[in-house]
Amino acid sequence: MEWRLDEVDPSPVLGDALAATSGLFKERGVALEVALPEHLPAVHVDRDRLVQVAINLLSNAVKFCAIDDGRVWFEASVRRGMLWVTVRDNGRGLSESEREVVFERFRQVGDTLTDKPKGTGLGLPICRQIIEYFGGRIWIEAARGGGALVTFTVPCVGMARDGDEGNRDRDRRAAE
Repeated sequence: MEWRLDEVDPSPVLGDALAATSGLFKERGVALEVALPEHLPAVHVDRDRLVQVAINLLSNAVKFCAIDDGRVWFEASVRRGMLWVTVRDNGRGLSESEREVVFERFRQVGDTLTDKPKGTGLGLPICRQIIEYFGGRIWIEAARGGGALVTFTVPCVGMARDGDEGNRDRDRRAAE
């Protein structure tokens, strides 16, 4: 990948990803709830790659929701010097063992005899590569009430970060 790193305002970038996927939400009849502050601190990222990650996570959430009954929540916030972006859906969710498998290249989960492949199996591994390149993390958890909760973090420019793992775990649980 070619990287073009710069200080970027994440609000319009994430807004672009929401706009790019709006047709998919309408087509599948999936409701989208957004909590995106107008102003977020700058992050040092490749703008196009950040859009790519957000589009991939939103597209996955739509794909795995029930048609005409699906619901996706998209939220961005700042905690301890990190931009936190979460995408939650009310789909079937992933078992604990599946949550790491989906980050392996060419791996998909589900019953391969009855489920049609819903992609190449490269989207989430590429997202992980991008987010880790930015100095962040990406992970999947079971969402309260069913579905999946995908979160990624990216360091904010000029903000101190707390490296305490205990606080990170507490914040992940609070994001549910």
